[in-house]
Amino acid sequence: MKIGSFEIMHINAVVILVFCILYSPLEGLGAAVGGLILLYGLALIKNRKMPEEYIRNRWKFAILAGWSYAIWCLGLFTDNNTLLLGATVLIVFTSVFSIVYFKLVEPP
Repeated sequence: MKIGSFEIMHINAVVILVFCILYSPLEGLGAAVGGLILLYGLALIKNRKMPEEYIRNRWKFAILAGWSYAIWCLGLFTDNNTLLLGATVLIVFTSVFSIVYFKLVEPP
C-alpha cells in the first residue's frame, strides 16, 4: 500500500490534534483547531491549471505551516516561551523556503 502526500496530511492532522490536546487540554484544543484550519486551508486551495506535482508540494508545505501555527498558538495560549521561539523559527523557515521554492524553483 502506497501512502501519498494527501494521506500523510490527514495523519498529521490527527497527530497535531492529539499532541495539542495532550499538551494542554483546553488551550490545546484551540491551538489544534487553528493549526488544522491552516493545514487544510492551504492544502485545499488550488487552481485547475496547477500540475499535480505542484499540488503535492503545496500539501507538504501546508503540513509544515499547520504544525508551525499549532505550536505557536500552543505556546501563546500556555505562555511557554520555548514553544513560541521554536514555532517562530519554524514559521520563518517555512515561509522563506516556500517562497523561494514556489517563486524561483517551480513556477506554475
